[in-house]
Amino acid sequence: MKKRFKVAAFFAIIYPMNILIFGHVCIDQNKSENSEYVYWGSPAMFMHKIFGEISNNSVAIATSYGHDYVEYLEGIDIHPPKPSHKKTLVYQNISKKGKRAQKALFRECSLPAVIDEKLKEKIKEADTIVFSPLLPNYDSGHIEEVVKY
Repeated sequence: MKKRFKVAAFFAIIYPMNILIFGHVCIDQNKSENSEYVYWGSPAMFMHKIFGEISNNSVAIATSYGHDYVEYLEGIDIHPPKPSHKKTLVYQNISKKGKRAQKALFRECSLPAVIDEKLKEKIKEADTIVFSPLLPNYDSGHIEEVVKY
């Protein structure tokens, strides 16, 4: 772990922070010979859960997602508050005889969050902004747009 992250994590424990996470959310579909499950995934969701449990942090995710993701959003501050697409990014992992095949489905529905007035306010209020994309569609222009506020 890099020293800068240790320091940021330390302060997140002591001092409540407003943390805004830009990144994809996804649904994980995992199947093997012995088991199968479908559940939420993505670093953005894991960070929301972890940082939300530390101290009194305020944590939000800025992303695009579909109606199929709403069931996973209890207790999650997400922007926009309503789905922006019909579907959500799905990572499908199928393991057979020790070999894994992975597919990313509905990538066209996983665009960076639209920066509207409400999101601009969240950006201005954030003490920390984290970028955690799963796909290579967060270009430098989008990141520059976020950090200028």
